Amino acid sequence: MDITVIIPTFNRPSTLSQTIQKLYTNIIFDGTIYFLIGNDGDDFDLNVTYNGIEILPGPKKGLGANLNMLIREAKTDLILQLDDDHHLVQPLDINQFAQDLLNFKSQVGWIRLFLGTEEDLNNDDPFYNFSAKMYGRYWFPMPGVDELYIPSNRPHLKHKRFHEYYGYYEEGLKLGETETDFCHQYADLHQARAGERDRPWVVIPVSMPSFDTWQHVGQSWQREGY
Repeated sequence: MDITVIIPTFNRPSTLSQTIQKLYTNIIFDGTIYFLIGNDGDDFDLNVTYNGIEILPGPKKGLGANLNMLIREAKTDLILQLDDDHHLVQPLDINQFAQDLLNFKSQVGWIRLFLGTEEDLNNDDPFYNFSAKMYGRYWFPMPGVDELYIPSNRPHLKHKRFHEYYGYYEEGLKLGETETDFCHQYADLHQARAGERDRPWVVIPVSMPSFDTWQHVGQSWQREGY
């Protein structure tokens, strides 16, 4: 079982280098890990050494186009997607999550690995407001008006079949619009096809990685990228 890590980036080689290094150091996975980087900015050199890294020139049509390219070019069906400023600072074993994506087949398409900080959870933010049903080790969130950011771009593991079912990101939109548009797209399709038993779900592990597993370094004053 192998996995492709996809990371879109735009003019942040230093931040991206740290992201890759910390992921390579802290991720626990039994198979081969491929890194696929979509560079939408200027040419740059990464300050990391790892044979599995491939840098693709981005389409330069916004974040959505870059993500679509990376998803389609991924070397494996299993994909770990994250932003270029999400640092994995604690060990994270994703072997069981990866196996579940294969074993659940049509029932699971996207596993969220990051919910934010404890401070985030205390805010009145639709990213965290959802109703869900629990099956085994996972919550299955129900999309709705007040539950917008279920398929958040924050670190998550998914199977290619998810995008084959729900479609890809809208291209040419601004950063925030890209994620919001896809969240609406997922919610609309998920509800419209409620009678289909084989639709893939976004799920949240009952035992989430701890709050300090990921460090989001992309504060607004630091974001020279997307």
